[in-house]
Amino acid sequence: MPMVNPNRITYGYRYIRSFGSTGVDCNINYLNKRLVQQAHKDGLKVFCWTIDAPMDLNKAVHLGADFIYSDTFYPGNIKSFQKTFDLNKHTKP
Repeated sequence: MPMVNPNRITYGYRYIRSFGSTGVDCNINYLNKRLVQQAHKDGLKVFCWTIDAPMDLNKAVHLGADFIYSDTFYPGNIKSFQKTFDLNKHTKP
C-alpha cells in the first residue's frame, strides 16, 4: 500500500492516485481531515499507523480513518477507550 507523506512529492496524494491505488497508508502525524475527506471522495480507504497513544486513537477515529495499525490497541482492550473518547458515535456501521 502506498504511503502518503505531504512533505515529499514522490509520496504525495496525487502520486498515489496516479497508479490507481485503492487506499492510502498514512502516519498519524500526517493524517488530517482534508486528506481523509479527499481519499473518501475518491473511493480510497485510509490506513493510519502507528496508533499507540490514546490521543492518537482519538484523532484517527474522529478524522475518519478506516483502519489503524497499533502495537497497543486490539479488539480485546479497545472497548475501555470507547467510553473515554466516545468512539461509538464515530465508527462506521
